[in-house]
Amino acid sequence: MTETLIEKRSRLLGPNFSTFYKNPVHIVRGEGVWLWDSDGEKYLDCYNNVPHVGHCHSHVVEAITKQAKILNTHTRYLHEGILDYVERLISKHHEGIESAIMVCSGSEANDIALRMAEANTGKKGIIVTDSTYHGNTSAVSQLSYGRNAIGGTGDHIRFVRTPKTLINDNLQTMGTENISDEIRDVLDRFATQVRQSISDFTNQYKTDPLQTLYVVSPFPYVDGLVKELQNRLPEMELNLFSPFNDIIIPANIQEKVKAEQNPSIFTTTIGLATRKLDVFGYYKLVTGVKNVNLLPGRGALKKKKQQGVYRRLLIIPLVLVFILCMLGYFYYTLGFLNDLRQQTSNYNAIKQEHTQVIGEKNALLKKQTDLNKAIEKGSKVVSNQKESFEVLVEISKSVPKGVVLTDLIFENKDEFNLKGESLKDSGIIKLIENLNSSDLVAKATLNTMGVRDGSGTSKQTKIFDITLKINLSRNVSTEE
Repeated sequence: MTETLIEKRSRLLGPNFSTFYKNPVHIVRGEGVWLWDSDGEKYLDCYNNVPHVGHCHSHVVEAITKQAKILNTHTRYLHEGILDYVERLISKHHEGIESAIMVCSGSEANDIALRMAEANTGKKGIIVTDSTYHGNTSAVSQLSYGRNAIGGTGDHIRFVRTPKTLINDNLQTMGTENISDEIRDVLDRFATQVRQSISDFTNQYKTDPLQTLYVVSPFPYVDGLVKELQNRLPEMELNLFSPFNDIIIPANIQEKVKAEQNPSIFTTTIGLATRKLDVFGYYKLVTGVKNVNLLPGRGALKKKKQQGVYRRLLIIPLVLVFILCMLGYFYYTLGFLNDLRQQTSNYNAIKQEHTQVIGEKNALLKKQTDLNKAIEKGSKVVSNQKESFEVLVEISKSVPKGVVLTDLIFENKDEFNLKGESLKDSGIIKLIENLNSSDLVAKATLNTMGVRDGSGTSKQTKIFDITLKINLSRNVSTEE
């Protein structure tokens, strides 16, 4: 898919429209400072020059959406939103900035800045360094080093090389005597700085003049540079040194440290590890040895050590006072803890007694509840005594021959549930008819009817379930 996008991009946007990366990145979404590609890989965005406040900023998304729903036009019309924005923008800059020009791209911005500089100075001369890009307009396209501007480059433009580019261009010749004039100028300034540093060191520490200087370089070929530097420092011997002549870097970390390509990163560490560390001036006790101290501020370190001794002497009485205070606090806390333990014990006893009383109270409440239920149940039985007796008598009269009642359940005040067995279906039907013909019964309803196996016999017993609704509105005399 990525290859297809590259080909389509080159066809539609032009082959000179670069992607910046050797392996192009297919970015599909962003949030805050993070980007995600089409494979779900997460990237920290340290480059993008478009969303200055991060990707998908809620405030920006809301503002764009709001404006798009109202108006999308240029600055030729009057509009409060543009003026308010520029006014807020100006307030955040130097007080000398009083206005702003709205543009749509960096090319426009650089082009206008170039015109403003020419108008302000009356001059056109421009110095351009390598590895630069400023835009696509006719004016600023001439300021991009290494790109052939359409129509050529004007006479008012001068190109200069950066020190890094000069070194890269002369990398192959550093091992020879064919060194460019620009590099020779750099070596002249460098030799002057080295000589001044050595002079300051010898004057400060009253040491003998240094006789040997070791040179470490991250570049593979610097023999020519060392010879040139030697000519500028004839008072001492210069040697090209590599810290890895006798050091083997494990294969599993060579790729990480890039040690073979840049040995200079280890020089300070090796120097500290291979010398007698002279921090407080103890070299005076060693005969014939005057070590170079790679740690700055010898005097400050010595003074700091003395202050540390005084500080320790002062700390001793402070520690004793602190111990006495802690002992006093310990005894006070011990008494407080004893009082707290006694109060806790008293509280636990009261709590236990309270729990017991609550338990007894709950037991009494339960007994009272059970008694109330029993009284209520007995009241119902007494109130329904006469009606219940009449219902039982009527049910007994209604049971035909061949039918047996197995259960009689009192559901509520006016409802019974009858369960029984019958040899025939007609017996069940007759029972329901008898019950419905009674004045005492409001309605008799068959709920269920089934068959119970007769244990291998030819006969099968019918089982049934009947709901009996009682007619409470019937007035029954005392004589009846």
